[in-house]
Amino acid sequence: MTRHSSTVKAVVLVNAVSFYSDVPLKFSKGDIPCTEFHFDGIVPTKNGLDFRKAQQPSDDFFIKAWESNASVLCIVGEDDHCLNPQLTDQFLKLVPKEHKHRFHVIKYPGAGHLIDPPFAPHCVASFHKLMGCVLDGGGETKHHSYAQEDSWRRILQFFTTHLVFNNFVQEKCKL
Repeated sequence: MTRHSSTVKAVVLVNAVSFYSDVPLKFSKGDIPCTEFHFDGIVPTKNGLDFRKAQQPSDDFFIKAWESNASVLCIVGEDDHCLNPQLTDQFLKLVPKEHKHRFHVIKYPGAGHLIDPPFAPHCVASFHKLMGCVLDGGGETKHHSYAQEDSWRRILQFFTTHLVFNNFVQEKCKL
């Protein structure tokens, strides 16, 4: 929603889509369409279903986050089986040159989906209630754990740098 709100100053996408994926988004200025879902792209694995090929958005479906003034940090697990990590690259290619300085990406080889805060267990598989199936999150535990620790530090650093109250945060929270 950063595109539609001037008050948003910093956004972090953690293995997240930069397009509307499941259902159209209801918005006061009209519905924002979602990308087509390709059921034939779902691949069964030993841990659940691999969705990397199920979503193949064209450039038109990506959220034009550069139309806002927000800085964006993308955290990507390169072994994510729920969302194709290359979609972040596709999104970043669309960012106009004059806005690229506000977009940052950190990729973690061997990390899967759901890069949670540090010390949370590596979620190799999860039940998707809406779809009624188990999703394969991908990733190797050692690499995923590193991504959790490193990304958390970098997310805090990103917010400290880009939010208006960063002096308050540094003084009061001792980051």
